[in-house]
Amino acid sequence: MVAQTLHLEQVINNSFRNHFGSFFGSLSTVLGGMSILLYGVIASNDLKVLIKERVDFAQMRNLIIASAMLLLGLGGSLNLVQLPFQELPYQL
Repeated sequence: MVAQTLHLEQVINNSFRNHFGSFFGSLSTVLGGMSILLYGVIASNDLKVLIKERVDFAQMRNLIIASAMLLLGLGGSLNLVQLPFQELPYQL
C-alpha cells in the first residue's frame, strides 16, 4: 500500500515538473522578444524626434550623440547584461 502511494506521488510530481519546466523555459524567450520590441520602440521614437527637430548631422557633436543614442537603444536588444533569472529553467 505504501509503495503504491509513493508511486502515485512520483507520477503526480513528474507530471507537474514537466508543465512547470516548460512554463519557466518559455519565460526567457518571451522576455527576449519583449526587450527587442521595447528597445526598438525607444530607438524609433528617438529617430522621430531627431527628424522632427531637423538635427544637423554635419556637426560631429550631433552625430556622436545620435550614434550613442542608437547604440544604447538598439544595443540593449543584444542582451549584453546577464539577468539573474535568465538561467532559471535550467536550475530547476
